[in-house]
Amino acid sequence: MKTTKIAKEYKPQTINPTQLNIYNPKEIMSVGGIEIFSKMIGNDKPIQIPSIEFTQEEWDEIERLLNID
Repeated sequence: MKTTKIAKEYKPQTINPTQLNIYNPKEIMSVGGIEIFSKMIGNDKPIQIPSIEFTQEEWDEIERLLNID
């Protein structure tokens, strides 16, 4: 009698949306491929990029630091 091993269903977890999460190919293939995996981790949605604004004093300090050799 042939026995088959039933793999535990893998559900990728996003630890923190602001952290870099690394998945290996086995994890990606275990859920059915890159398209399904991307949807599961929310990678199929656009990323909101926050605007970064600096005061004139902050820009002056940045320029000063960049000019230091």
